Amino acid sequence: MKTDEFDSIIFDCDGVLIDVTQSYDTTINKTISYVIKEIAGITADTPLTNEILLKFKSTGGFNDEIDITYSGILCFIAAKKLNRNPTELILDVLDNADNSGITYVENFLNKIDVNISDIKSRLNYPSIDKNDLIHSTFDQLFFGPELYSKIFQKESKFSEKGFIENDQVIVNFELIQTLKKKFNDKIAIVTGRGFNAINSSLKEILNQFNVDNSVFLEDES
Repeated sequence: MKTDEFDSIIFDCDGVLIDVTQSYDTTINKTISYVIKEIAGITADTPLTNEILLKFKSTGGFNDEIDITYSGILCFIAAKKLNRNPTELILDVLDNADNSGITYVENFLNKIDVNISDIKSRLNYPSIDKNDLIHSTFDQLFFGPELYSKIFQKESKFSEKGFIENDQVIVNFELIQTLKKKFNDKIAIVTGRGFNAINSSLKEILNQFNVDNSVFLEDES
């Protein structure tokens, strides 16, 4: 297909403009570690290996990193109840996973006769206001105290810098300038992130995109 058949180009952010393996992926693991310790007394420094994270994303049902986090938490607590190795259980869950995401994980655990209703009730995920334990912990760890306060008008309970600072920008000015010439300056972004989050990582490169015609889903009601 020839590029001159198109008059504009739209980018996703995570994994396309920005390498998030040291930011979002790390936040997934840190959130799981914190939550399973808080509610079940389970200690795990790196709950999900890179292989498992890739398996989650490859199913097509886990485009939201917090859905992966929730599923990891369910599996770790279910493994404790079953007296099983959590990594082995997660691999069993993912071996035949479809694209229904957290629904598939919940159904799988129910089918192997492990009661997760108490944990689901306590986690209350996903909540409409995103004020549940998983969302709030993930956001505080990812954004860090200053950016979290700016976005949510709340104080973070964590003092460490946010893992968003580990974002690695993939795109560069030279490529952007080439694309702007090719598409008459019609380059934009559609991302699940909010404007403040993507601006924090892309910085001045964001100004090279048509921000008015970009979509930042986290900022939408």
